[in-house]
Amino acid sequence: MRSFGAVFGGGSNNPEQPPGIMSTLPFKQEPRRGQREVINCAIEPGRHRLCAQLPTGSGKTFAATATYSELKAANRVDRLLYLVPTKAQLDQFVQDGSGDLDAACVDGSHYICDIAYAGAAQAVKQHRTGSHQVFACTIQSLTAAGTGATVRELIQSGRWMICVDEYHHYGIDKTWGRAALLLENLPTCEFLLALSATPYRPGDDSAFGKPEIVVSYRSAVQEHVVKPMRCHSYTYRIDAINNGDVISLTTQDLVDQAGSSAPEALERVFREMRWSPKYISPLVDTPISRMQRERLTTGYRLQALIGAFCCSHAQLVCEQVQAMFPELQVDWVGTGTNGRSDGENKTILNKFCPPKREGKRRQEDIKLDVLVHVGMAGEGLDTVYVSEIIHLNPANKNNSNDQENGRGARYLPDVTAYINVETGSDYARDWLGKRIELAFDAAQGDAIEDDDDEELSNEDGTEIKELPDQPSIQILNCECTEINTGEISEMAKAISEISGVALNDPALQEKAIEIYRRMKREEAERFNDRSAVEQWREAVEGALSYVARRAARLMTAPTARMDRSLLGDIRKRINTRKKRAVGAVDKDVQLLKTHYQFLKNLEAELIESGVPGWLQ
Repeated sequence: MRSFGAVFGGGSNNPEQPPGIMSTLPFKQEPRRGQREVINCAIEPGRHRLCAQLPTGSGKTFAATATYSELKAANRVDRLLYLVPTKAQLDQFVQDGSGDLDAACVDGSHYICDIAYAGAAQAVKQHRTGSHQVFACTIQSLTAAGTGATVRELIQSGRWMICVDEYHHYGIDKTWGRAALLLENLPTCEFLLALSATPYRPGDDSAFGKPEIVVSYRSAVQEHVVKPMRCHSYTYRIDAINNGDVISLTTQDLVDQAGSSAPEALERVFREMRWSPKYISPLVDTPISRMQRERLTTGYRLQALIGAFCCSHAQLVCEQVQAMFPELQVDWVGTGTNGRSDGENKTILNKFCPPKREGKRRQEDIKLDVLVHVGMAGEGLDTVYVSEIIHLNPANKNNSNDQENGRGARYLPDVTAYINVETGSDYARDWLGKRIELAFDAAQGDAIEDDDDEELSNEDGTEIKELPDQPSIQILNCECTEINTGEISEMAKAISEISGVALNDPALQEKAIEIYRRMKREEAERFNDRSAVEQWREAVEGALSYVARRAARLMTAPTARMDRSLLGDIRKRINTRKKRAVGAVDKDVQLLKTHYQFLKNLEAELIESGVPGWLQ
C-alpha cells in the first residue's frame, strides 16, 4: 500500500510529487494531488489494475475520467465502462459525467450511455459506430440477465477501461465481486480502476484487495480539498402517547422495541403508536440554528441533512423542523412502507442537490434547505453546501454512516461540516470533535491514534454564538468572462442584416462581442439588485429565528427540550415589536438593514440583561 500522508499533509513545505511516471496531458482543471497520484500510477508501464482510497468530495469521478483520458491518449484503451452501486449514482454520472470528461480533455464523444435505459440494440449500435465511448450501469443490472448480457456483448470488442466506483460493496465471494472480476479477466479489459472513500469491509474480504494509494481525510483537509469536520453529541428523545400518558423514548429504546434498526421494523413501531411533535430535542434544533448563523457569516446557502428511522419518523421530523424554522424549505425522501415513489424522491433530491450548470453546482439553484431521508442520501449524493449532518437514527460506525457523513465533505472556504449524533452512540463514544475526520480511514471496530492535541469537548457544539454584525451578501461578478459562441453568431447575423456589413468582417464580430458583453453585464447588475434584496430578506428571517431560539433557551430549563409552541410565540412577539419600531418588511435594502440591526440589538440585550418583560 502506498500512503502519501507525508506529501499530502506537508502543505507548501513539502511540494514534491512522489517519484514515477508523470502525466503530461493538459487538463482543463488542475488535478489535485490525490487525483494526480492516481493518474501517474495508472499509466505506469505494465500496470492493469489500481485500487485507491480518495476522500469523499475530493473528486473521484474526475480522477477516473482523467485516467481514462491518459490511457486513451497512450492508445491503450478506447472505451470506458463505469460501474456504480445505486441507481441514484448512475443517474448522477449520466447527468454530470460529461463535464468531467470535458475537464479531463477526453478525445471524442462525451455522451454517456446508460446501458439499461438504452437497451441492447441501441447500446451496441452506439459502441460499434463510435457515437459513444462511455457506458455506465449499476452493478445490480450487470448481474441481471438483460443488461448483463448487453455488457458482455459490448466488451467483446474494443479496448476497455473498467472503473468500479465505491468498490467496498464488492466481496470476493459475493455476486457483485464475482461479476466485476469476470469482466476484468476478459482479454478486452486493459485496465481496471477501483475507487472508494471507505474501502475497508468487515471480514477484510474485498474483491479488489486493499488500496495501493491512500489519501486520508485529515491530509485532504490540510490541502483544502475537503471541509474540516467536527462531531458533537446531543440528547434525542421522541415522545409517544400511550393511553393519554407521554412516554419519552431514546434511539436505543425504539430499536429495542422494534427488535431491529431496519427501517421496515421501525416503521411497524411508528405505525402502531401515536407520536407527539411538541418538543424539539437539541439534536435537531441546535445544528439547524448553527447552520443559519453560518449562512449569515459566510453568505453561502448552507444545508442540513437529517437521517431518520423510517418514513413515518421522517414525516414527523419534517413537521417539527418546518414548525420551528418556518422560513426554511423542508422535505423528506424514502422508499418502502409508507414511502414515496421513485419519481417523487428524484424530484425532491434534485431540489436539494440540483444538477450542475457549466460544470458547477450553484447555490442559486437550491430549492430545499433541509432534507430528511431514510437511507437515500448517502454515497453518490454530490452535495456541496451541506454543513450539518444529523443522525437521528443509530449513529453506529460503519461504511453507510461514514458515507452519509461524507455528504458534508465537499470544500467551501471558511465552512466546517458538523456531524451531530445522539449521546451514547458509536460516534459519540469514539469519534467526538476533530477525531471524526479519522473515522473515514478506520475499518469498523478499529481505532486510530490521533496525534492532534485538540481538546475533545462538546462546548462549541452547544454554545450559541452571536450573530455577525452584518450578513455576508454574495454579489456576482458583473464582468462577462465566458462567451457563448452560439449567441454571438446569432447577434452577428442580426447586425449584418441590419447594417449590410459582411458577416465575416472582423469589425462586425468585435461589435457583436461588445454588445454581448454589455448585455450580460446589465443582466448581471439587474440580477444583483434583486439578489441583494432577497439575500437581505433571508438574512432578516434567519436572524429572527436565531434570536428567538436564544430567548427560548433562556426561558427553558437547561436540561429540558424546547417547546416548539414557545418558539412560535416568541417569533410573533419579536415581529410585532420590530414592526412597531422600524416598520413592515419591504423590498428595500436599507430598510432590511434596519430590521437586521433591530434583531442584533435585541440579541445584545438578551446576552447582557436576559429576556425583556415584553417578550415573557
